[in-house]
Amino acid sequence: MNATEEGTYYWRLHWKTDPGNASSTNYNTSVTWTFCVGHCDEGTTTPPVEEGGGDCVSVCLEAEPTNTSAVAGLAVGAMVRVGKFNMEVITVSGTGTTFSGNGKVTVPFLNDARIMVEFTGLKVNSDGRMVDGEVEGRHDWNAPSLTMITDAAHRIPSMSEADVEAMNGFIQDGARLVSLFSSGSEVGLPIGIDQEVDGRHVICGIINMKFDVNRAYLDMVAGIDVPEIHTTLAFGVGDLCFTPTGLGDEGRAYLPYDITVTGDLSTSFRFRGGASTELANLTYVDWDCHGFKCVQVAAAVEFDRGTLLPDGDTDPAGTEKVEARFKFQVCREASGSGSTATESWNVLAQFTMDPFEVPAAPDWLFTIEEAWLDWSLVSNPTGIEFPAGYDNPALNSEETADHGRVFSSSAWPCARRK
Repeated sequence: MNATEEGTYYWRLHWKTDPGNASSTNYNTSVTWTFCVGHCDEGTTTPPVEEGGGDCVSVCLEAEPTNTSAVAGLAVGAMVRVGKFNMEVITVSGTGTTFSGNGKVTVPFLNDARIMVEFTGLKVNSDGRMVDGEVEGRHDWNAPSLTMITDAAHRIPSMSEADVEAMNGFIQDGARLVSLFSSGSEVGLPIGIDQEVDGRHVICGIINMKFDVNRAYLDMVAGIDVPEIHTTLAFGVGDLCFTPTGLGDEGRAYLPYDITVTGDLSTSFRFRGGASTELANLTYVDWDCHGFKCVQVAAAVEFDRGTLLPDGDTDPAGTEKVEARFKFQVCREASGSGSTATESWNVLAQFTMDPFEVPAAPDWLFTIEEAWLDWSLVSNPTGIEFPAGYDNPALNSEETADHGRVFSSSAWPCARRK
């Protein structure tokens, strides 16, 4: 584009669900920016952005207060503007212009819930706006294992699988699910944003909330059940900003560290965690103002040496294991957005695998030319063929033919005598 005509120009970025199709749905949208060519009116402002539309727009920051002079006196029942939110003072103590106490902050996108908060070092100007201090959500339950893992610019909340289960139980037993709130419910933390994703109930537990002078942000942990290997993966996202109308920015929830669990057939699954700008081999969930956007799982499967052996390694004292590596990503479909968006957990992942030997046939080397990890309940890999003589009643039923959850290959196995 050549901008040669004098005036103010506006621009913003759209992230497309299909990057090669300009007419596809936007799953995220940046704020609107301006630049000037020639002589421009200094009073020109950015056009207003409609919040709550189909796209996610970053609207987290409130303008810094110009009046920073704190005033004396703060009474119970007073309303204080905290960034984009309103806080009602419930108890207060302090002298001069600095106060501590308790309050409640109304958060419209959480069904107008009144989040119970504690404030310290609070200073308020003559406009009734906070100009200094800390306002944080009150904790009614704490996870004993909660730690904050810092990696580069990321802060990742991490807790044990047992604590994730305890948190979910506390949220559900205490009627702390946002979907169950009546308008104006008064509640401390944690609370849960629950979603149904293709039949799986996922609870995202908000464990911390903080309201600053010009920004509000939260820490959240989502426990996602993976019944195929009998485990729960706990993803964490820290410092995720939010506004009265919802989550204001896209976020990325990481698996904080590598997790190894035991699977079937003497296998162990190692899910790769951590935070990095190199995402190719990480496990994470992408989140925007509509909820889940994408989930990527990067993992390796190790086979017990009693089942498979690495090529040429038949030493009984050996420790090396045959490994298969796979990665898959499931994203919100382009057929909708917001509350109408659809998600899928129908996972077919192609994977690579080390050459291997079978202990009972040490003179043969096996390689995999094309293999799949099939956890789908709606389809099988294209062109799948079962070995001659393989007969299972489920394969003869239209309702269950696609329900197999297996390692499969178009050439299983490809073997040659060494």
